[in-house]
Amino acid sequence: MLITNSELTLTDLNGQTARLTGYRREELVGIKLASIFTEPEKAVEVVRQALEAGFVHEAERCLLTRTATEIPVSLNASVFKSGDGSARGVIIGVRDISERKRAEKERSLLASIVDASGDAIYSEAADQTITSWNAAAERLFGFGAAEIIGRNAALLVPLDRRGERLEQRGTASPDDLTDRFETLRQRKDGGCIDVALTRSPISIPRTS
Repeated sequence: MLITNSELTLTDLNGQTARLTGYRREELVGIKLASIFTEPEKAVEVVRQALEAGFVHEAERCLLTRTATEIPVSLNASVFKSGDGSARGVIIGVRDISERKRAEKERSLLASIVDASGDAIYSEAADQTITSWNAAAERLFGFGAAEIIGRNAALLVPLDRRGERLEQRGTASPDDLTDRFETLRQRKDGGCIDVALTRSPISIPRTS
């Protein structure tokens, strides 16, 4: 938690902010808010917007610590007022979003790798709905991503092989390891192709 006056000077902060930045409280009180952010003008913008609108919700900025480490944070700012209704300052809630940003970066990298792969890669939800489709899958099967995502993956299986698919799904469990087998799949034009298929379960973290 950070508190500034209307001149954007820090007037108070809590212990968590001190631990996050590496500075002692007495070092920060009295300095300009912009001093502890990587992009000072963007930090100032949050406070000015709060002074004008009354609040700012989930503004992403980067704190600059004592060791010059950049920590991505989400800011929620709201104005507190004097008895006459004039703005006395701004209270800013600071939330460390380092883990979220790291996960977003990893997902983005993974998506880039999958899309650039020469192998056809797609994912299915538990109800067999196709949820992702890379460029190689488009080339192999003839369906564009917009055509296939949201449709049942049975569309890719020849009619006489769908029973085989149901048997495979019936024996699968969330803890199954990756399995590989050869089978037939059907293209958009109706033609069938021999494929070596690798199937891997994906664990989705539960949210609290």
